Amino acid sequence: MHGGGPEVVAGKPLDCAYTTENVALVEAGCVNLARHISNTKSYGVNAVVAVNMFSTDSEAELNAVRNAALAAGAYDAVVCTHYAHGGKGAVDLGIAFQRACENVTQPLKFLYPLNISIKEKIDVIARLYGANGVEYSEPAEKQIEMYSRQGFSGLSICMAKTQYSFSHSSAEKGAPTGFILPKRDGRASIGAGFIYPLVGTMSTMPGLPTRPCFYDIDLDTATDYESSTSNAEFKVSPFTKPATCLGGNHGTSSISDVQNLLECPVCMSLMCPPIYQCPNGHTLCSYCKARVHNFCPTCRGELGNIRCLALEKVAESLELPCKYQIVGCPDISPYYSKLKHEKNCKYRPYNCPYAGAECSVIGDIPHLVTHLKNDHKVDMHGCTFNHRYVKSNPQEIDNATWMLTVFNCFGRQFCLHFEAFQLGMAPVYMAFLRFMGNEDEARQFSYSLEVGGNGRKLTWQGIPRSIRDSHKKVRDSEDGLIIQRNMALFFSGVDQQELRLKVAGRIWKEQ
Repeated sequence: MHGGGPEVVAGKPLDCAYTTENVALVEAGCVNLARHISNTKSYGVNAVVAVNMFSTDSEAELNAVRNAALAAGAYDAVVCTHYAHGGKGAVDLGIAFQRACENVTQPLKFLYPLNISIKEKIDVIARLYGANGVEYSEPAEKQIEMYSRQGFSGLSICMAKTQYSFSHSSAEKGAPTGFILPKRDGRASIGAGFIYPLVGTMSTMPGLPTRPCFYDIDLDTATDYESSTSNAEFKVSPFTKPATCLGGNHGTSSISDVQNLLECPVCMSLMCPPIYQCPNGHTLCSYCKARVHNFCPTCRGELGNIRCLALEKVAESLELPCKYQIVGCPDISPYYSKLKHEKNCKYRPYNCPYAGAECSVIGDIPHLVTHLKNDHKVDMHGCTFNHRYVKSNPQEIDNATWMLTVFNCFGRQFCLHFEAFQLGMAPVYMAFLRFMGNEDEARQFSYSLEVGGNGRKLTWQGIPRSIRDSHKKVRDSEDGLIIQRNMALFFSGVDQQELRLKVAGRIWKEQ
């Protein structure tokens, strides 16, 4: 669009100009991108451009965007596919962003000092857009005068304007200059700490409630029907449980309102003592107090060391449901015990059991099984198994040389780990089983492992460990079949020139 292409209308198919390769059109539109990069760099920060790749984009078009971004001064421009592949499609973007943060050469700077007038701040922003000036309507003039008289001229400015153009008109594409920005109206969000001028015909959304409506939407797992609950009739479902607030049973709205007060405005986590407040009453947690350099993130006033003892006392009286309530946890915990409970809650998600890499994926068991098959390419087998390990040079022992196989047995999944590592000074091989579920479920099963050759064999029988226990924890506890290297070489054959081990075993359910 910014390169002079046809108009895009929501709900209508894209014009062929956008679905076939047109490098010239893309390059022409990059003038808009260059302006955004220039504006971003005005704050003294490195700009990283995410180039979202769609199925109709050609390599030449993607390269045109990358080259234009770098030419305009971007620190990096990375092609991303996270809309199709989730987090995996944005790994390179994350790495580029990390590098940009690590290579900052100057401190963050704001566009204007807070002590100048409201009109001066608006003018600074308008000129960043490319405007020659600002035209104020009569109502806008009166509002600015009123806010200034009431002492709010020190607030920041948040412009409410069309996102389709740097000007007030969505039809003005590219990087227009020389226009006059019309300010017809304005509002103030005093609690949030900013004034927002309304530019051109821009309107604002209605205010959102402090308690999102999705709290009142439930899913009946038997019928797959959605049902909504109203304030007049609050329905208790398997995913909701009334909690007590301030010593008694109150409606969910009161719990939510108090919980909102206890959310840190910076990290959005629940605050624990000490809770700090600025002289204007804005609160934040002790961890974020250091991060914001002792300045209130809401009003930018100096924080000092004022404790909000009233809010800390309210928190002591509050009981809240576990955040894993929606997946079945029925527990209600005192406010200050909630985090400890959630850290060990049996309904919390599981970590990926893959030991060969630092995989950060978490989720329920079906999600992890799919993840292991699709992303780690792990083999899947039944209840009995013959696992072969072959190494051409048996003298090499690389710490954490591992293999992983998943077994589907009795409708549950088990992970067989096999690896070579140094146990003290001795090189050893180890095999053990982990259960994809919690500890109580794991104790319902048993397994045996056997390795042998040349008329000899070693056997191991035990109970699988839950994947709640990390791979390293199980390995370091030596809870599995351990094979010394000389014994492994003996099992491999008389020449001992190549390591050949076969680990056999089975899984059964205890009656």
